[in-house]
Amino acid sequence: MACMLLIYQDPVQAYLLAMLLEAESIDPIICHGLEQALAVCDARNDIDGVLLDLQTLKADVGPLPARRHWSRHSSMPILGVSSYYDESDAEHICREFYLDGYLSLPVNPQRFQQCIQHLLRDHVGQPSALEFQSCS
Repeated sequence: MACMLLIYQDPVQAYLLAMLLEAESIDPIICHGLEQALAVCDARNDIDGVLLDLQTLKADVGPLPARRHWSRHSSMPILGVSSYYDESDAEHICREFYLDGYLSLPVNPQRFQQCIQHLLRDHVGQPSALEFQSCS
C-alpha cells in the first residue's frame, strides 16, 4: 500500500482529502505543518509522496520553494493543492514552488485519482522532475 503525507492546516479539508486517498488504497498521514511533516519523513522511509496545501506552506515558511525544504527527500513527488489559485495559474505555481503537480480545489474525485496515480507511478525510484504537470 502506498503512503502519502497530507500537509494541511484545515482539519475538514485534510479529512476529505484523506478519504480520497484511502479510496485509492493510499495510506494518508496527516500533518498540520511543514515541521511536523519533515519530522515524519525523517522517521519513516515508506512515504511515497506529499500532498501539500500551499497556504500551509506560506503560513509556515513564506513563499519559499517547497522543494528546498524536502532536499533530503528529493525523489518524493510533491503535489500542491489550493483553493486560492485556479487552473490558469498552475504552471506558474509549479515553477514558483518547485512542485511536481498542482490541483485546484474543490477537487473532482476522478481527476484527483488520475493525478495521484500518475504522480506516484511516474516518480517511483526516480528523481523529481521540475516539469509542469497540471492536474486541474
